[in-house]
Amino acid sequence: MGAHDVDIKILLAALNDLSDAEVWAYVTRTLTPHAFPFTNPGAAVDLSNLQTAAYPRVLRLVSHMDFWAVDTPTVTLTTTATADHALNSIIVSGIPANTTVIRVVIMLKMEIIKDTSTSDNAVNGATSFVVDADSGYASVVTAITIPDDSWPVDVSEATERGGSVMLGNIDVKSEITGNGTWYGRFENIACDGNNLKLLGVSWGIRVFFTV
Repeated sequence: MGAHDVDIKILLAALNDLSDAEVWAYVTRTLTPHAFPFTNPGAAVDLSNLQTAAYPRVLRLVSHMDFWAVDTPTVTLTTTATADHALNSIIVSGIPANTTVIRVVIMLKMEIIKDTSTSDNAVNGATSFVVDADSGYASVVTAITIPDDSWPVDVSEATERGGSVMLGNIDVKSEITGNGTWYGRFENIACDGNNLKLLGVSWGIRVFFTV
């Protein structure tokens, strides 16, 4: 008989000598949690230790949802530098509960840019598109900066041109916090000559969140 066979017989004999109470006490024993790395394979895994020591930050899935306002058919820019032009509001809904909003950016689009001044035209002076949680625009936040001479129309070629799409790079989650109704407008925007028309104008909200 080999040495291993003898060892197995001794082990079985020892197990047979255990009482029911001793077996029960062993299988129901309280295991001591150990921090990562685990030096005792028989120890209980402490999930909090595993998360903070092995993986300091638990990985979470980043998702985003887009929301668009109903189109505003025409926004007419004039030479009045203090003019504001509000677009339709946006209702954000359906962002799941128990998520964390990590970034919110604004999108802006127009289908056609049309000059009616008979001269070359464009935005006159740097301006911006702003957002607010209040329809009265009491505490606006800049969402997209619009440089001077944006959306130019060269009338020697045509009086109208294709539109533009802009994706803002300013995080506005301090104002747009998730589900709700939000407001946006062009603020203090003017053009070189009367008038510059923006046709089929809308704005959108892109909400990034973790789940």
